[in-house]
Amino acid sequence: MLYYVGVDIGKKNHSACVINESGKSVLAPFKFAVNASGYGRFLAAIRKVCTHKKSITIAFEATGPYWLSLLERLKSSRFSHVVVFNPIQVAAFRNKSIRGTKTDAVDCFLIADILRFGDYVNYQVPGKDMLNLKRLSRFRWDMSHRVNRLKVKVLSILDQVFPEYEDLFSNVFGTTSKALLASASTPKEIVNLDLDKLKALLKKASWNHLADERAVLVKKTAACSVGTKLSLDSLSLQLKFMIENIQFLQDQLKAVEDKMAALFNKQKTQLTSIPGIAEVTGATILSEIGNIRNFTEDGAKKLVAFAGLDAKVKESGAFKGKRKMSKRGSRYLRRAIMQSSLVAATRDPFFKSIYEKHISRGKPRIVALSHVANKMTHVIYSVLKNNEPFFRPEVV
Repeated sequence: MLYYVGVDIGKKNHSACVINESGKSVLAPFKFAVNASGYGRFLAAIRKVCTHKKSITIAFEATGPYWLSLLERLKSSRFSHVVVFNPIQVAAFRNKSIRGTKTDAVDCFLIADILRFGDYVNYQVPGKDMLNLKRLSRFRWDMSHRVNRLKVKVLSILDQVFPEYEDLFSNVFGTTSKALLASASTPKEIVNLDLDKLKALLKKASWNHLADERAVLVKKTAACSVGTKLSLDSLSLQLKFMIENIQFLQDQLKAVEDKMAALFNKQKTQLTSIPGIAEVTGATILSEIGNIRNFTEDGAKKLVAFAGLDAKVKESGAFKGKRKMSKRGSRYLRRAIMQSSLVAATRDPFFKSIYEKHISRGKPRIVALSHVANKMTHVIYSVLKNNEPFFRPEVV
């Protein structure tokens, strides 16, 4: 007799049930805590139903990070028949039901039933390096997002206290500008700063590229600034702390990106042969996709859908809605592909021709870019599947 164990993954507790090859429940749904005693209770329960591990197949969804510890526990307990489902696959089966009910008990039965019928594709669990790469790339995105939010706040305060500041430097967040803001962040502080000290500060930060005239201009502009003087002390303190925070986060970002590049290069893929894809974006794309074998039968289309770059449209009778990007799946993958597509549409003749073709048809820029991203996703699939460099077709 074969037994099928379905586990619904949760943060603090998992739910499990066992059915036999006839679909009959032999162990009603029960919850177990995500800790050593909870795992012990789970293993004892399924071993009580069947003492032969080879007769037991266990399945659960790869949802969030909470399934990984269960997978490691089962492997250490030498359960050889363990299946990991893609959450989208389970959701598709759930939606076949008229009610579309979702509870822990229903889901663990559903997972066990999918397992029993065998109508599934086994999700290829990423290896250690790939998992590290995925976590680092998502961490990097979070850090970048925090840096960008801080920059917006800095610009907002500068608009109040020193609205002329942005005209003094080509990049407010360049090395020289940040050095000045860290030392003197308001017009009053710049005016009170000794001119020789200001010249030395700017020269050191710019590696002697900025002339003394720039220091004079900065001081002159600060002296006649129309910025507010209300709450200047608190705004100055905020600026200095935020500039320090930005620099700290950027230093950490560099360390994260260096580690990502090292892990990415170990994979020996040809992703960077695709225009617009550098090491960091390539690392994000590769880690979010994982094993390309997870995408079988019309794999390129499935990858487009996984990235949320496929079009969706709502129609009912005579009503025809607009086609919009579905934005399902991995937002990290979608963002990386869109960023790479933007670069490719600007610099590479092949991708630029796709972009310009849709622009000439009157499509908005974002729609034209989405077509470039769709094509790039097909290229990514081909490059990963065949492990060969991108072959650029001739542009007619």
